Amino acid sequence: MNKLRSIHQSQLLSEIAEDSGLTIATVKKAFESYEKVSKDRIMEGKKVPLPGGMGYIYLALSRSKPQDIYLKLTDSHTTILPKLRTFVSFSDPWKEFINSNLKTPEIIKKLLDLKK
Repeated sequence: MNKLRSIHQSQLLSEIAEDSGLTIATVKKAFESYEKVSKDRIMEGKKVPLPGGMGYIYLALSRSKPQDIYLKLTDSHTTILPKLRTFVSFSDPWKEFINSNLKTPEIIKKLLDLKK
């Protein structure tokens, strides 16, 4: 795990612990358990609910059939196999919250600038 991600996770755990009145260790253990159980469920092909009714995480195929293509650069044929992709769908209340938030235009601009 990179250092910046670790810092963000630590800050999030601290904020949740402070807000909930639980210890940081308890919050961390709960999230680790959620991750373990969620991984098992998603690999069983089930939708995994996000906390707080935010929505679901689920798997889908990137393509339904293998595709044979010819590569000019290597002058050879190759097959692209279907792969699993992770998708997240947010619930309507969360979509409404995100789209009606005053910070949304600022976030959209930031994301567009990152794409350039």
